[in-house]
Formats: sequence, structure tokens, C-alpha cells
Amino acid sequence: MTDSIDGAVIVIAKTPHPGRVKTRLVPPLTPQESAEVAWACLSDTLDAVARTAARRRVLLLDGEPGSWIPDGFEVITQRGNGLADRLVAGFDDVDDDAVLIAMDTPQVRPAQLDRALQTLRTSAQAVLGRSPDGGFWLLGLRRGIPAATVLDGVPMSTTHTGAAQFRRLQELGVSVTLLEELRDIDTIDDVLAVAELIPSSATAQLAARLTSRDDHAAPSKIGGLLDEIRSSLRRVHPDEFRSEIERGALVVDTRPIEQRDTHRRR
Repeated sequence: MTDSIDGAVIVIAKTPHPGRVKTRLVPPLTPQESAEVAWACLSDTLDAVARTAARRRVLLLDGEPGSWIPDGFEVITQRGNGLADRLVAGFDDVDDDAVLIAMDTPQVRPAQLDRALQTLRTSAQAVLGRSPDGGFWLLGLRRGIPAATVLDGVPMSTTHTGAAQFRRLQELGVSVTLLEELRDIDTIDDVLAVAELIPSSATAQLAARLTSRDDHAAPSKIGGLLDEIRSSLRRVHPDEFRSEIERGALVVDTRPIEQRDTHRRR
């Protein structure tokens, strides 16, 4: 049996209710379906954390707890107005060497979290896992490193949040180890890509059901078509179309002809 690792793994999450979670999935999903995605992601994430060697497993929760929370988790209510405030309060309330993740990387493996916590305890004051979309999927701080100072001035939920957080740690002289990137789930394409990585998961089972509906696949196909059209126009008429393409003024009506508004010549 693996020896336990002193410290905590924290999951920050909301109790999934339609309209409160994964709103960027709407459309193509309905609010109810996006909440189901959140439930699946949360279930897989908590399962991974439950199988870590961390001495403490903490759910930092916004919402109502329930029997869905696995045994062995401490539940702490989120405090603060914005995400940064809630992260700071979470680190302060746990008051331990801790790595913190959200609920939207269900492909995370227990061994990845164990390595992050072990690195934090032995060789770095902070660990940071960045995401391909520019954010970060994990932040770990050694006890005594002030979270309020670390997160001060770092913009949340932007395409440069991860870079800004890394730069902030460097500015403070905090030794930091970068972890591997993980894709987090914000769009339907993310759901499908992550599901392929964890085929036996709740997330993969839900993705399989969602993809049985053609209209969920349509946005991805349409997006690819628009990219091809814009690329072709850029090659053929680079000067004439560049500004329109870059500011999104080029619009293609993808509806069937019979559904379009047409104007007849008189």
C-alpha cells in the first residue's frame, strides 16, 4: 500500500444545477445537459482524488453537499465574491500544503496529483499546471506561502491567466515547478476530446449519449466549414477580406435554403 503524503488535494466546485454550471456549453447543449456534463466531470474528478495518497482530500463547495460526495472528503464552504477571492479563502481555510484543482479536468490521474503534492513538499514552494487554452488546471502552494499575495493582480478566466500566474510567482521569488498541460472542459469539442482519453469514465458515457444527437455535432462541423471559407478568402482576396474576417464580420448562413429569409426581385 502506498504511504500517505502529508498535505491536501482540494477540488473547487459548484453543486451542478442547470444554468449555474458549464454555461459555455449552452448552446449546443441545453442547460440540463450542461449540468449533466458537470455532474459527470465532478464524479470522475472526485473519484481520481479519492484514489490519491494525500492525507487530506477537500471539497471546496459552492452549493449543497449530499450523499454524492465520496467518503473521506472534508467539505468546506467557499467564501468570497470572485474566483480569486474563493481560491485565496480555500487555501487559507485548508491551512496546509495543498494542491487545488477544479472539476473540469476529469482525465486527471491520481498519480499526477500525488506527484504534484510530493513536489510541493520536497522541492518547490509552488506547482502550476497550465492549460492549452491559456488558463491553469492546478495550483499548489506550500503552507506559509500567502495565497492572497500569489493571486493578487492575476486575471481569472482569460487566455493569459496561466502565464500571468507563472509570472506572478516568479516576481515574488517563489520557486515553482511546472506540471504537464491538461485540457479543461469548456466547449463541446473539449467534452469529446477529453472523453476519448478516459473511455470507461462517467464523462465518456455521457459524451457517447450526447453525440448520438446530430445537432450537437453540428456546431463543430459548421465551425470547421467557416474556418475553411475564411482561409480561402484570405488567400484569394487577402487585402479586401482581412479586416472583415478578423473582426468576425463575415457571416455565413448555414441554415437550409427553405429556412432562410429571401428577397425576391420585382
